[in-house]
Amino acid sequence: MTELTISEALRLGIEAHKAGRIKEADRYYTAILGSSPEHPDANHNLGVLAVGIGQVERALPYFKKALEQNKSILQFWVSLADAYLKLKKYNDARDVLNGARDSGLSGKVLDELTRKLSDANVDLQRHPLPEDLDGIINLYNTGEFEKALEKATDLIKSSNQSLILHNICGAANAALKRYDAAIENYKSAIDLNPNYADAFNNMGIAQQENNDLDGAISSYNKAIEIKPNFAEAFNNLGNLYRIIGNYDEAHRCGQKAIHLKPDYPEAYNNLGNTFFELSKNDDAVTAYKKALQLNPAYPEAYINLGNVSQKLIDFDEAISLYRKAIAINVNCQEAYVCLAEALDRRNLIRELSACVSDAKKRFNPTPPEVQLMLVLSFFRDK
Repeated sequence: MTELTISEALRLGIEAHKAGRIKEADRYYTAILGSSPEHPDANHNLGVLAVGIGQVERALPYFKKALEQNKSILQFWVSLADAYLKLKKYNDARDVLNGARDSGLSGKVLDELTRKLSDANVDLQRHPLPEDLDGIINLYNTGEFEKALEKATDLIKSSNQSLILHNICGAANAALKRYDAAIENYKSAIDLNPNYADAFNNMGIAQQENNDLDGAISSYNKAIEIKPNFAEAFNNLGNLYRIIGNYDEAHRCGQKAIHLKPDYPEAYNNLGNTFFELSKNDDAVTAYKKALQLNPAYPEAYINLGNVSQKLIDFDEAISLYRKAIAINVNCQEAYVCLAEALDRRNLIRELSACVSDAKKRFNPTPPEVQLMLVLSFFRDK
C-alpha cells in the first residue's frame, strides 16, 4: 500500500466512520495498520470505534500506539485519559493528563478531565480502593454483572467503607434490573458520603427505571445541588421531564447539559427527542445529526433520525437509517421494530419477511410488534 493509498484509505475510513458504517470504517483502518502498523490516525480511530461499542479496554493499545507516534495531537492524549477514567484507572489517567501538560498542551477538555479525576480522587482519599477492585471493574465492563456483584459483595464484608464498592454493586444490580437492591446500594454509598453526587445521579436512574419518578427527580436535583456543573445529571433530569411531558424543563435541562459539555452526544439525542415530541422536526434532525457527528456509532440516534423520516413519510430514508442502527448493534430490538414498521408502511413484504426472520434468529422471544407487522401486511396484500 503506497502512502497515497494510505491517505485515501484513511479518508474513506473517516467518511464511513462519520456515516455510522462502523464495519466499513474498521476495515479501512485495519487495512492501513496491515501496511503501516504505527499509523497514528488509524490507531486512534480504531480506538474510538472500540470505545463507541463499549470495548474500552480494547481501545487502550490503539490510543497508546497513536500517542507514541505523535505526542503533539491533543485528542490522542484526551482519548487515552478518558478511556482510563471510564475504566476507573485513575493513576493512569493522571499520568496521561500530566504528560499532556508537560508536552505544552492545554484546553477546556483537559481541564474537564482533570476535574473528573479530582472528583474521583476525593472519594478515593476518603475511602481507598480495595486491591481486588480492578478485577471487579473488568467483570462489570465486560457485562459479567452477576460475577461482579458477587465479588463486590464479598469485598464489602471487609471493606464496608468503600464508596466505589457500594456504587458498583448498585450499578450491577441496576444492569440486572434489580432496581430495589440497586437503590439500597446507592443509599449505602450516600450514607458514607452525603455529598456523593454520582451516587445520587445513579440512584435517580434506578428510581426512574423503578417508576419512582418523583424520587428520581429529587435525586437528580440533589446531584446537581452538590455538583452544579454535573452535565450527566442535567441530561437525565431533562430526559425524565420529557417523559412526563414537562417540555419547557426538558428543553432547559438539555440545553444546560450541552452548555456544560458541548461534546455530549446523549444530551443532543435527548434534546432531539424533546423537539420531536413538540413536532419541531427540523430542530430534532439538527440535534440528532449533531449527536451522530460526535458519536458515529450511536444506534439510538440513527433510530430517532429514522423516526423523523417516518413521520415525514420518507420511508426509504427511514429504512436506511434503521439498517445503519442494526449494523452498529445487531441486538437492538427497537431498531428491528422500527425497521419492520417502515417496511410495512412501504409495502415491502419480502423485505419485511426477511426482517422478521432475522429477528426470530436474533431474539427469543421475537418482538411481537415485528411479527404483527408481517401478519398485517399479508392480510392487506390479499
